[in-house]
Amino acid sequence: MQVLMVVAVFALGLFGFNRLMGYKKENRVFDFEDRYTDHDAYVKAVLSELRKEGR
Repeated sequence: MQVLMVVAVFALGLFGFNRLMGYKKENRVFDFEDRYTDHDAYVKAVLSELRKEGR
């Protein structure tokens, strides 16, 4: 019974963390790293794709 409780608490904690961090369907997460040297061009490309999707 205790093992079941531990698994349930872990699963709920993981689900809550993912919701808190914004990892859910239809949600965009942008991560600007060193590989994107031209942030303006990257943002324009992302906005263009979002407009194509109708967002």
